[in-house]
Formats: sequence, structure tokens, C-alpha cells
Amino acid sequence: MGILEKIAEIEHEISRTQKNKATEYHLGLLKAKLAKYRQQLLEPTGKGGAKGEGFDVMKSGDARVAMVGFPSVGKSTLLSSMTTTHSEAAGYEFTTLTCIPGVISYNGANIQLLDLPGIIEGASQGKGRGRQVISVAKTADLILMMLDAGKSDQQKMLLERELESVGIRLNKKPPNIYVKQKKVGGVKFTNTVPLTHCNEKLIMTVLHEYKIFNADVIFREDCTIDEFIDIIQGNRVYMTCLYVYNKIDQISIEEIDRLARKPHHVVISCEMNLNMDYLLEKMWEYLALVRCYTKKPGNAPDLGPEDGIILRSGATVEHCCHALHRSLAAQLRYAIVWGTSTKFSPQRVGLHHKLDHEDVIQIMILRLLMLVVISSSAKIEGAKKKEEKFFATYGDPECDYDVPYISTNPLGPNIECQFLPDNFLDCQQPQAISQNLQTNSNGSVNSNGKLPGECLKMGGARIEDVEFTDVICQVLYCIPCRGERQFLRKTPCIKYTGHYFLSTLLYSVLLGVAGVDRFCLGYSAMAVGKMMTLGGFGIWWLVDIFLLIFGILLPADDSNWEPYY
Repeated sequence: MGILEKIAEIEHEISRTQKNKATEYHLGLLKAKLAKYRQQLLEPTGKGGAKGEGFDVMKSGDARVAMVGFPSVGKSTLLSSMTTTHSEAAGYEFTTLTCIPGVISYNGANIQLLDLPGIIEGASQGKGRGRQVISVAKTADLILMMLDAGKSDQQKMLLERELESVGIRLNKKPPNIYVKQKKVGGVKFTNTVPLTHCNEKLIMTVLHEYKIFNADVIFREDCTIDEFIDIIQGNRVYMTCLYVYNKIDQISIEEIDRLARKPHHVVISCEMNLNMDYLLEKMWEYLALVRCYTKKPGNAPDLGPEDGIILRSGATVEHCCHALHRSLAAQLRYAIVWGTSTKFSPQRVGLHHKLDHEDVIQIMILRLLMLVVISSSAKIEGAKKKEEKFFATYGDPECDYDVPYISTNPLGPNIECQFLPDNFLDCQQPQAISQNLQTNSNGSVNSNGKLPGECLKMGGARIEDVEFTDVICQVLYCIPCRGERQFLRKTPCIKYTGHYFLSTLLYSVLLGVAGVDRFCLGYSAMAVGKMMTLGGFGIWWLVDIFLLIFGILLPADDSNWEPYY
């Protein structure tokens, strides 16, 4: 008895077996055997004959879409209408006998569209060279299942069954099941959620059918026995599928409305060119592609129709660097991103920042000392002098570091320099000055003598007690913005020197008798006296605790407590 006869016998046995609690182990064993025979049918272990002609073509573009369907449903017409490639279409079946590729240009991406020959019922068993057609469909990123709107839904069920038989799972996610084979130790079964479709005994039966007697099995979700068999096989392909109903000009409007409301369904007419733009939008959505634009320092972003980098959804800055050049990620210093993926625009990000559709990215790399190998020694010396001048001025030929960028367009990509976040600025730190230097002969404060960044008093427990001063801020190197790159910004006269309130309070409560809290705050002389008197026989110890709690006892250098956020 051959493999096909065994498969037919098991399918007949499954169809005539009632499904209940008493037969679930028998059905699970039959499904495991059926999966094994189908695997042997797809990948024969014996030596094959001469290699036949395949349908596969070289993969090109940013994504690949394969059209699968019965003969004469409009696959060739769709390819001819959406691409510049001509595919022969006629009134008889099997007009297309080989794979014909075409390219769709949409949103700056090149999407490869494959017109595959029509498949018939039993293609998974090799009828009509169905195995070769389905094997090419496995390499695609999206399957367009072409259906005739004038026929019944039985055609959809037949195509899904043929694809299921060869291990293609449509619009499904891989089950969250962990299986690891071991050499010894038996089978250890664990489930983190209640199981309603299978149990431990059924799992053991399937594992023994595959001659697996030592393994760790973990179910992290409620899965069926078919999904568990898929994990054991390990060769299942989970793909997104779009069901495209063609020839809607031949059916009623009520039937069109019924088909269009189903999930993953699109209705079109290739003959009358109806709803083709919506099909392109759904293809872009199901392919999960994003388009990012690049920007040179000091220049506007490149937003042309042919510009941009096509990436997969969930791609990071690292993937964008690899798309530009394979060595760019290793030289990345940071990146500046404008768009919906940031909390504010622009935002300075790292390698693992996820990008969204139509984000603008500016990549800043590490500037090393680059010397061009030139035969002339005079030219080498000239290159060295240019590099020394580059590092001395800390500038970039592409960045107008000293020239302010003036723009009257309020919708431009650059914002005012004074509104940039602090991580894009290099600001002067406030410094305390002596009051004797800022007083005149009458003893009053001379406001004219106070320079930017100078404070008469540092610190303060409340905002009313804090003094403010103007510090000089400079925009960091190669950060584009509008206006003057050097300006004054109002800053509180506060400094932090590593004093934490909670740590000091614990010192005062636990080790205050020894004067550790006073030592921590910088009152060394008072700490020695407190230590010699054992905390003033306990009184000084309690007084310091109350002074800390009520904010009277502060660090000796007039600094503030370190924030905890």
C-alpha cells in the first residue's frame, strides 16, 4: 500500500469517527499518523529521478506577493493591470504554465508580484504540478488567494485545504508551545493555562507516535492537538493571506456587500478596474512595511517620491543602518528622529529605537581620524593638517555650526533653538560668588556687576527661596534648529553634590549617636563634638532627627538633596 492510499484510508477513518471524549485519543493518533505520511509525501526519503523544471524565480524588491487560485479566476489579468509585465490571458484554462513575475511600485517600495499557474483539487498530492506551485508560494511574504465572485464558497475551502495539507497556515500565529527533546529523563509536561482541547495523556500518545520518549513540553496557551503536531513537525509556515474576489461586475450589489464585510476579504474587478487602489492599500497593510526618510545635517529631509528606506514593521534604528550600509551600525554615535515614534520631535535615540511609518532619521556617526592613502607625501601632510583643523574647530563641512539657520516657514522641519530640550544643549552651570565682590561702598547689591551664571545664594528648600540666574546655552554640534545657536536661559541656582535625604535620615536615626549624620553633611567639627558626647547624651541625637525632618538641617555646602527620579 502506497503513501497516497494510506493517507486516503486515514482521512476516511477520521471522517467516519465520531468526535467525543472517548474517541479523542484515537483521533489524535490518527492525526499524528496523517501528518507523518503527508510529510513523507512532500519530502520523499528515497533517491529521486532527474531534476525537473521549477517555477521559482529570483526574489527581488522589498517584498514578494504570490497569487494562488484555480484556473481562469483573473490572476494574469490582475498582473497585467497592476504591473508593466504582460501575462497572457485567454478564455480557456491553464493559460499560464510557468511563474511570471512583475513589480508593483507603491509608496516608494518595489513589491514583486508572482503569477503562478492555476492549481486543481489534489495539488498537495502532486496533481497538475501543484507541489511546485505551492512551494513557490511558501517563499512569499503575502498570499493573494484569487477567487471567482460568481462561484460558491466551496472554492475557498478547497484552496485552504490544499494549502493546509502542505503545511501553510493562513492568517494564524504560531502556537505558544515549547518542545525540547532530551536524551534521558522521560517526558515532562507543564501547562501554564487550563487546557480544554487536549490533556497530558493525549500529548504522550502523540509523542510516542513520533518516537519521542524524552522531552520537555510546556503549553503557554490553550492549543489544539493539531497545533501541537505542527510544533513537532517544525516545518509549518505561518503566512498572511488576502482573499481577493474578482469579477464583481457579474454579481448583485447585495452579494458584493456580503463578501466585502468578511475579514481579510477584498472585492475587485480587473476587467472594469474597480477597487484596485483599495487592494494596493490592503497589500501594503498586510505586508507590514514602513517607509523612513533620511536627513543630512543642516539640510532639509529627502521627501521625494523615490526617496526613503523600506523596512519591516517593528524595525529599529539598527535595521535602518544596515539598510544603508553594513558597517554603519558599528559607527553609530546616536540618531535624531522626527515622527510619530518619538515622545517629542526631534528626539535623540539609540540603536534599539523602533521606527514608525514616514519617520525622518538623521544618523550621527563617530568621527575618526580618516587619512586618505595618497601616493604623494605632500598630499598626505595636507590631509593631516585638514583633519587637525577639523578637530580643532569641532565642526563638520556639512554642518553650519556658527551660521544661524534663518527660516520664515512655521511648518518647516526645524524648531527654534531656545525651545530645544536640555539633552541637545550644553549649558553653563550656575556658580556662587562672594557678596563682597557684588556690593558697592553703601553695601547694596550691584546688579550691573552680576555676570551670567553667577548666583549670590545657592540652594533653597522652597521655590520662593531659590534664586534664578541667566546661563549661557550653546546648541550641540550638528543639531539643526532655527535662530541663534547661543542664547541665555533662566536657570535656578541649585547644585547637587550627592546628598540623599533618606540616607542621611537613616544615618541620623541609627548612627546619630556617633555623629555619622553630621559627618555626612560636612559639619566635621560639630560631628566630632557630637561623637565625643555620645549625641549630647541622647538630646543632640533627637534634635538632629527633628531638624532633618523639618528641613532645617541641610548640607554644609548649600547644595540640595538629590532627587529620586
